[in-house]
Amino acid sequence: MNKLAALALAGVFATVASVSQAVTITVTADGTFTPPPGSSFVLEDFESLGGTLDDAIPTAVGTFQAAGAVGSGGTVIPTAGDLVVRNDNAGGRFDVVGGAFYLDTNDNEAVIWNVDTGSAFDTIVFSITDATDVGATLTITADGGSTKSVDLSGLDNGNLQLITVKFGAVIPTASIVLENSKINDGFGLDGAYVGVVPLPASALLMLGGLGAIGALRLRRKA
Repeated sequence: MNKLAALALAGVFATVASVSQAVTITVTADGTFTPPPGSSFVLEDFESLGGTLDDAIPTAVGTFQAAGAVGSGGTVIPTAGDLVVRNDNAGGRFDVVGGAFYLDTNDNEAVIWNVDTGSAFDTIVFSITDATDVGATLTITADGGSTKSVDLSGLDNGNLQLITVKFGAVIPTASIVLENSKINDGFGLDGAYVGVVPLPASALLMLGGLGAIGALRLRRKA
């Protein structure tokens, strides 16, 4: 991409993101998600990442990063401090989408999901299993230009929660922070959907026109 096109793309995102945002987070108990017909979603079900053990795990929907204090509970897989993609039932955590694997927090205090698919988006949906069943409170914070938080607490062992985040605008990246009030109360993440939104036709025409101008200038210089 030439510099003019890159600047135009940045301008499009800046213009869209400047729209007043109202981030909302909805929690649905025992819910599972299927993208509506005709919609465009990028899915990470962790099936191709089975066995991955690292403090930062890149995926199709961005990078998941371990953060905060390091857990040492009975389900922790060495090395402590890493996240792990596993396919067993770890103290109530389990696969939700895809058939076998899910991302386990490995009893770390927090997980930061830097959402990035390479396309703009306005919605994300993901499943959490076995959260806050041993007295912790899990705070979910979504930041996509403005910030919204919700708390989960007092849930049963092996519970399933569907989290839906709507950003109120089309944005290129966002951050989701999931933080426990205490360590050794791990949870699982699976079925991470990001609702991608194509650039408006006017923006594509602008990018195409600027790209042509850039190419013409390069030919003149040559």
